[in-house]
Amino acid sequence: MKISYCTTCKGRLSFLQKTLPANLAAEQDNPDIEFVILDYDSHDGLREWLAETYRDLIASGRVKYAHFGPAPNFWMSHAKNLAHLAGSGDILCSVDADNLLPKNFSVWLRKVYTRQPNTIASPRLLSFWGYLRQRWIDRMLGLPTPGGGLAGRITVSRDLFLRLGGYDQTITAWGGEDLEFILKARDNGASYTYVPPSLWGSSIDHPNELRTENLSKKDADESAAILNLPVLQQMKRRWRQTMRTDRKPVPLPVRNEDIRIETAATMQSSTAR
Repeated sequence: MKISYCTTCKGRLSFLQKTLPANLAAEQDNPDIEFVILDYDSHDGLREWLAETYRDLIASGRVKYAHFGPAPNFWMSHAKNLAHLAGSGDILCSVDADNLLPKNFSVWLRKVYTRQPNTIASPRLLSFWGYLRQRWIDRMLGLPTPGGGLAGRITVSRDLFLRLGGYDQTITAWGGEDLEFILKARDNGASYTYVPPSLWGSSIDHPNELRTENLSKKDADESAAILNLPVLQQMKRRWRQTMRTDRKPVPLPVRNEDIRIETAATMQSSTAR
C-alpha cells in the first residue's frame, strides 16, 4: 500500500526548506512512500532548490516534483486536486507546506486503510458540537487543537478521491475546501476516521496574511471577511455546512495533461543552463 504525501507550494520555499527535510526524516524507515511537491507557479527558487538538494530522492521516486503554470494567483482547491492527481499512491494525504508530520505517521495510516479503505481521515471532530469543542472550549482549556493548518491534513484513498471528484473548485477563497471535501465524502457513504492528537504533528506558526497573500484581490478580500466573522456568524456558517447532506460526486475537474512531472535529469539539465 503506497502512500503519497501531497504538498502544494506557491511562495512557500522558506517553509518547505524546514518541513520537507523533517518529514522525510520522520518517514525514513518506511518504504512505499512519496512526497509530491506541486509547484503552483512559484517564483521563489523552489524548483532549483529541489533539483539541487533532492536530486537522488527525485531520481528514486521518494520525492516527486510536479509543476502547474502559469498561475498568477493561488487557488487552493485547484492546487490540491492537481497535487493529489500527481500522486501515484493508493493513499493520498494532504500536507500543507508549513506542516510537520509525526514520526511514522504512515504506519498508522496503513493500519487504518487496511481495515477501512472507504474512509476519510483528519484531525477534525466532524460534528457541530465537535467544532465548538475544538474551536473554543479546548482552546480555553489549553488543550491541543488542530489549528495552524493542521485541520487540512486530510487522508483519503485514491479511489475515493477520484470517485468524489476531488476538492470543490468553486471555492476560491482561503479555507472551506477541506471541510467541504470531508462532508462530500460523508454524504456519499464514506466513513470518517478521527486522527488523534498524538498523531497531528505540528506546523510553523505564521500570520493569516501569509495565507492570503497569493490570492486574487477578490479572493483575499473574501478570505479576510471569513476570517473576521463574528463568533455567532461563524457558528451559523458551520451549522449550515454540517447539516447539509446533499453533496454529490462530480467528475474530477483536472487532468494529467494540466501538470508537468519532471525527472531528476530534466530538472538538473535545465537548472544548469
